Amino acid sequence: MGRLPLFFCRPERCEGSSWDGYTVPNELRDASVRESFAELLSELGYEVIACENGEEAVKIYQEQGPFDLAILDYTVPGKWNGIEVLRELKKVDPEVKAILATGYGQTETVVLAKQEGFKEVLVKPFEVKKLLKALKASLS
Repeated sequence: MGRLPLFFCRPERCEGSSWDGYTVPNELRDASVRESFAELLSELGYEVIACENGEEAVKIYQEQGPFDLAILDYTVPGKWNGIEVLRELKKVDPEVKAILATGYGQTETVVLAKQEGFKEVLVKPFEVKKLLKALKASLS
């Protein structure tokens, strides 16, 4: 598995998953949880490129982008949080699409994320069906 919790996705297919009923836990920074999340995205038909921190995410986006979607955790390692990472990604690609995953479900966090341009905000823990809905809405 790759380095996470930042994910860049390119869809291949989005149907038929053995992950029905699975809930993505709150702690994406835990290595085994991150690996499971990356596996989930792969099994859902996405090509996943994962990064260790926001700085690496921006570098990979510059070198390998654009991507169809970035999934960013609010509390990523490094000097930027997920919202700040999106700001940096927008300097590379103003049309970047992103979903924010956060354990901070306060209204202010969700409103700020939407104002900054996140297509969807997923409050952890979340079920796979919510992830699928957010992926579909963000990619349409």
